[in-house]
Amino acid sequence: MMKNIIIYCTLFFMTLLWTACEKKTDADGILSPITNVDNVRKLYKGQDVQLNTTVLEGAEKIVGLVVSDHQHGNIPSGFVVMQSARSPKIRGINLDLGNDALSFIPGDSIVVNINGAVLSKQNGTLVIKGLSRDKVEKVSSGNTPLVQTVSVDGVNKTPGAYESTLVQIYGCTFNRIFGEPFSGDKEFHDGGVTTLYLHTEQGADFASENLPKRAVTSGIVFIDDQAQAKLWPRAFDEITNTGVDVDPNIPLGKSPIIITGFLSDPTGSDANYEYIQLMATQDIDFEVTPFSLVTTNNAGTATPLGFPTNGWATGDLRTYKFNLSSGTVAKGHFFYVGGYKKIWGSNSADISAANWIVSYMYADLDGADFGTATANLLANSGNPGGIAIFKGTTVNDTSEPVDVIFYGGANGSIFSPGPPKLGYRITNTDSYLLKHATTNADQNFFREGTNTFIFAFPATSNFAKLGGVYNPSTEKWTTKRVLTNKVIGNNSTITDLESDPGMTKLE
Repeated sequence: MMKNIIIYCTLFFMTLLWTACEKKTDADGILSPITNVDNVRKLYKGQDVQLNTTVLEGAEKIVGLVVSDHQHGNIPSGFVVMQSARSPKIRGINLDLGNDALSFIPGDSIVVNINGAVLSKQNGTLVIKGLSRDKVEKVSSGNTPLVQTVSVDGVNKTPGAYESTLVQIYGCTFNRIFGEPFSGDKEFHDGGVTTLYLHTEQGADFASENLPKRAVTSGIVFIDDQAQAKLWPRAFDEITNTGVDVDPNIPLGKSPIIITGFLSDPTGSDANYEYIQLMATQDIDFEVTPFSLVTTNNAGTATPLGFPTNGWATGDLRTYKFNLSSGTVAKGHFFYVGGYKKIWGSNSADISAANWIVSYMYADLDGADFGTATANLLANSGNPGGIAIFKGTTVNDTSEPVDVIFYGGANGSIFSPGPPKLGYRITNTDSYLLKHATTNADQNFFREGTNTFIFAFPATSNFAKLGGVYNPSTEKWTTKRVLTNKVIGNNSTITDLESDPGMTKLE
């Protein structure tokens, strides 16, 4: 045992030296016997590669941790999946060991002599063939492999970076019928614009379990023979159901969704890093009852110029629309709509664990039905900006929102009394009234009659926290929302946004 530990420590040190310094020799000019998994993967150029010390530049071994688990029947037969043991560059590879694969379990640390083996592809996945059991030394067991958190879009953009590694994806939303089993390929997304498949073999011990509508899912990424990445969960407990079963017979209230905060000025580039925080005042299944979120930016140069002739549906650079048509949220819980799942910009903490109903790259893609791709979704200076929520996915100049806020400056072409009246429609909220309180006259637009309230611009690079109290039973605000600046930074967490005592609450 002591001999194995000494061998392993020596090999591990040499691997660190190889990967960190990227040198092919040690101080005495001797070629290292160890190469890393990433170097081996790069050798494949579309044809089988005979592995030897020549192509491996003097090396003959790779080291890593086993992540495959044959116990539950959802791993390709005969494969041992190993990934490198440390960050920042986790890479994986498959070892074809036939029946001997059953003798390895997750967390086994192994040293593999690949000299004389063949690097090939099997059913689309990169694999090392021609290995015998005596080529694989198990050094220790019970280690904890690293699990990479990634988005569906991230896997699709660079599948080779995640192939044969253990990953976790938040917000997996399945378009399924109630009672549908796991067995087979099940398409899902995580709020972005691309999809993946969750693959479950018919013989897996959880194949007949009911597929959830929404889940946090872990598993191993494999590539099939159509170059399609698929996520294979190793066991049923790697799927955590985060969805809500919503009774379709319960009608929607007046304001089933309320706006609770937004980030209009993240550090660095705003493009694809702005987002809006919302709260459900009742359980919602967006597949059954879809909604729309529309933003407006009325900068002086934003086209079309002049008053918004089609209200919230004006489009171009004035208004931008998101469709909320999948996923679920429970009453009293927060959810998010925006770009990348980062809390404060490109270098900040990942907040994929939050409930992202839409993660859409608005700086690269036009909006749903209207809105031109824009790097400034939410205004952070100048004329007023606004956010509105609508029932359904059809929004036009007559659509009345279920909640709406405005913030920013006092100028801009916002409302024309007409005829015809042109502007952004409001609804009864904590700040706006559809009827004048004294005269009972109609005032359906922002800046019409007494509907002049506007929040100030948030401080630079602060999260705009809208704190108030809403009563779902009376469908009224018992405490008006107040905008306060929540200081956040690169290391802030989702708890900082959702557990602050000044956040909006349901009464």
